[in-house]
Amino acid sequence: MYSLYIKRDSILHRLDPRVKIISSLLGILAMILFNSPYLLFILFTLLSLSLKFFGKIGFKEQMKVLKPLTPLIIITIVIWPFILEPRTFGLFIGLGYALRLASMAMITFGLLMTTTQRELILGFIKLKMPYEIGLTLTIALRYIPTLFSLAQTIIDAQRSRGLELEKGSFFSRIKNTVP
Repeated sequence: MYSLYIKRDSILHRLDPRVKIISSLLGILAMILFNSPYLLFILFTLLSLSLKFFGKIGFKEQMKVLKPLTPLIIITIVIWPFILEPRTFGLFIGLGYALRLASMAMITFGLLMTTTQRELILGFIKLKMPYEIGLTLTIALRYIPTLFSLAQTIIDAQRSRGLELEKGSFFSRIKNTVP
């Protein structure tokens, strides 16, 4: 099974899984509560720097896990100016939602990149969660990378058939990625 876990000797890797789970939940809650794109950008930057320096997870590795979300992030930024008037306000809101989405994904992926499946299950159990629920949550979290791997395989298969995914308009590129 494809896993996002990256074995490193870092502060984040050595942290108790309960601390990482609770911190991740609090981080996601913070992303939900804050609406300002400026603040969300600062939080995203701090999160990325924390993963870099405390988790020894490079920026390239961080962006690699966000790559499958790029179309959704772009659509979020592009659609909001058409929903809200004035358009600059819609763009501002779209940037906020895009940063929120990227930050929540980065928090989740940060947890998965620094915690083994076994540690996650034990962390959920130590948080007094029934074993079945902890196992279910862990399997669900571990299935996310499998879906990303499958999406990348589909894109690679489309490219091997000669489909040029980098050419054309924005909407034609999105249409071309669907098998």
